[in-house]
Amino acid sequence: MPKYSCQIAIALFLILSTRALAQGIAVSLPIKDASPSDDVFGKIVSFKDGDYVLSTIPYDTNIVGVIVESPTLALAPATAVPGEYLVLSQGEAKVRVLAQGDAGAIKVGDFITPSETPGIGRKADMSGNILGTALEPLAQGEGTILVNVQIRAAFASGDVRGNLLQTVRSGWAAPFLTPVASLRYVLAALVTAGAFVIGFGTFGKTSGSGIEAIGRNPLAKQAIQVSIIINFAMTGLIMLLGLGLAYLILVL
Repeated sequence: MPKYSCQIAIALFLILSTRALAQGIAVSLPIKDASPSDDVFGKIVSFKDGDYVLSTIPYDTNIVGVIVESPTLALAPATAVPGEYLVLSQGEAKVRVLAQGDAGAIKVGDFITPSETPGIGRKADMSGNILGTALEPLAQGEGTILVNVQIRAAFASGDVRGNLLQTVRSGWAAPFLTPVASLRYVLAALVTAGAFVIGFGTFGKTSGSGIEAIGRNPLAKQAIQVSIIINFAMTGLIMLLGLGLAYLILVL
């Protein structure tokens, strides 16, 4: 019986530990413009000019996380340090948001990004950097909702071309990115470059040899021209597939 009790205890410990890690670990950070007299819990934090400040830029590429009051796990000094607050960068947390008008109403699954109001989030209506995904709705006004915090560049529904360009601009503007985001941009760039190199290399080689073949055998001119056209179409298809794959790497 003691043997089974020990196994059950270990299993419960592993389950609780996994759940705690999934919720994320909050870190104590000095917030420059957070006043102890204000209700700062649930506000979004960014890194700007060497300081941690309340976010005021929509789609900010320097979002750090959200101030939390009672995280599951935390790395903090044994004694409270004035001006420092626990900030969560990944996991579920209560976030202060603002919903204005029908377009600003927040639904479950909407992306949340900082607003121009210090520390307050709002619904993201275009592609760019986000804090996370809303797990609760808010129809109107300012309130606090549960958000799955996962800072990343995301695509909003709308024009595909505009979304792709906006996300690339967001990634280029960021002085530093998370490893996953960096890997996505690198892979997308490599896939795109590889597709164009393969496409142009193949077409250049086949078209050059085709022109030489026409010179050597004028009677087969029509067949050679058809072959060149087919190679040209295949080159275009390879490039389109490369662009499509790069797009999927950025989206998924």
